[in-house]
Amino acid sequence: MIVVFDTNVYLDLTRDLDRRAVECLALRLWERERLRGGLALASPTVMWELLSHLCNPSDPCRDASVKAVTLLAVHCQTLEESTGLNVAASFEGEICRVIFHKEIDGLEDLILRLGQICKLVAYVYLKTGNESLAASGCNTGSIETLSTMMAHEEERFKEMFRSDVLTVDPKGRGKRITEVANHAIRDVLKDIRSENMLVNLALKLVLGMASALGEQLSDQQAWTYALQVHKLFPVPLEILRELWERVVTNEFDIDHPKKQRGNFHWDINIAAVVSGVIAGESVLLVTSDQAMIKACARAGYRDNVMETAAYRDLICL
Repeated sequence: MIVVFDTNVYLDLTRDLDRRAVECLALRLWERERLRGGLALASPTVMWELLSHLCNPSDPCRDASVKAVTLLAVHCQTLEESTGLNVAASFEGEICRVIFHKEIDGLEDLILRLGQICKLVAYVYLKTGNESLAASGCNTGSIETLSTMMAHEEERFKEMFRSDVLTVDPKGRGKRITEVANHAIRDVLKDIRSENMLVNLALKLVLGMASALGEQLSDQQAWTYALQVHKLFPVPLEILRELWERVVTNEFDIDHPKKQRGNFHWDINIAAVVSGVIAGESVLLVTSDQAMIKACARAGYRDNVMETAAYRDLICL
């Protein structure tokens, strides 16, 4: 059994726990999974999300994130290397590797750095029980850089989505599709719910990745790669499709000032793990995010996702 926890699972499991309770829970979790032959992998996106809260002392999630990072670091520790973590592949990194047979410059170093900082945060917190010390003493410059990069990625995602919506219906201001030339809204919604929509979304991902890599693709190559992405990563595509449905059926503001719409970008990256196979075993995603669960179900991967309470029952935690 290969298992990956969503960000909120680590936060929920450590809520209201002190240092000793976090350490006890981490060891019990690790032991219970090993008894079942399980292996926990850390999602790079989950590490990134949690660490991004540590650079600002006034961040209301900082202390909770320190404890969540500590649980992750023990949960996903390797036996072979005391300084390492078992880490899942990143979504965009896998597209580059599988489709383009290339690596994203700096991605491997970034993921290694994420793991190192998580281990250091956990070490300091378990030694001192002081969340502030654990957050501030772990190369604050690196964490600030990671936080800035995360904010940039979220803005890039929102800008791309807004631009795509405006292309379909400029009068919707990027928030709503209210009219499309020569098409009724019911027909637009039908198109969004079709299989072709998923292939088109995959094509968008392929073209974006090709541009980032400096790859020139013919139309035939682009469509061939899009069909591969559609087959290999259906769950992230289902989450993207859900956003498009919301734009048609409700007003969905990707730039809403009070709702963290950028989180959808990270949900897409985290959910991609469920369609993976590692050492012949499928991957189980543990999450309480209903959008992720529904996306897995629509893509045919309902058995690869489980809510936190059910997983605790499964491993008798």
